[in-house]
Amino acid sequence: MKTLIWSVAWGDYRYMTQTLMDSIRSVGINHDILTFSDEPLANVLSCEMDKSIDMDFKQYWKFHYLRKLEALDYDLFVFIDSDHYFVRKPPRDFAEIIGADPWHSFLESPINSPLTKRGDWWGVQNHAMTLLYRDFGVVQDTVYSTNGGFWMCKKPFIKHAAATGLLFRDYQRGLKLDLPEEVAIAVMSHLFSKDYSNRFHSRNMDIWASEWTGSLKDRLPSGSEWEFQEYMTNDRSTVNPAIVHAMRSKSALTEVGKKVFESTKMQRVFTPWGQVNNAGVKKGVFS
Repeated sequence: MKTLIWSVAWGDYRYMTQTLMDSIRSVGINHDILTFSDEPLANVLSCEMDKSIDMDFKQYWKFHYLRKLEALDYDLFVFIDSDHYFVRKPPRDFAEIIGADPWHSFLESPINSPLTKRGDWWGVQNHAMTLLYRDFGVVQDTVYSTNGGFWMCKKPFIKHAAATGLLFRDYQRGLKLDLPEEVAIAVMSHLFSKDYSNRFHSRNMDIWASEWTGSLKDRLPSGSEWEFQEYMTNDRSTVNPAIVHAMRSKSALTEVGKKVFESTKMQRVFTPWGQVNNAGVKKGVFS
């Protein structure tokens, strides 16, 4: 499956994204990589941010960028946020992770289970969040949170995925809520999975996990084990995933990226979007 890995970054996040993308290459992943940023990145196809897209604080802009990418000649689009780091090549390729479904994000932690310890997600009490899921069409008994920093969409599903994400935005706003895009992403991973257990993070912890408690604070992940805490249940386990959402390592990611920026300042240039859209893939500008 022809796959594009992509991200969007500005400010210090551009340096983190540089570190991330270099880590992807360092573990032997050869899929094409495209970034949108305020300054050009090195070693990827680097495009300037689209000024027509409103970079709203709740990050629904991700769906607008997804629609933009639909014009490109790829089968699968893999979004990954800046504060990630690859320590090894995942044991399964992205195409295998998404499988036959059109959409993927890992369903991290149960919201309405007897195992649930935390009382709310994004400030919405668990019973109310469960009802929100139900009213938007989710039918599975146990509903889960997700992380908006790592998700995938197949090309034929892009229009529907983006429309659903933005519809959820408007729906929850109508209820006087102000939830971020990752709640929409979670709902979509319930709605658009034939067997949503394939999305359970608990079954895929060798691939990805989020370090949000400080186990790797201010350090780059090294490929060693670290303690993971599940968000809604507080369950702890020792993990060593291929992809680390290094939420508490932003300073280390930034420092490494700044050094790459400095050493490549004469080589880094933007590729005009029109070249990518009309001819970039065919002419091999990604290679």
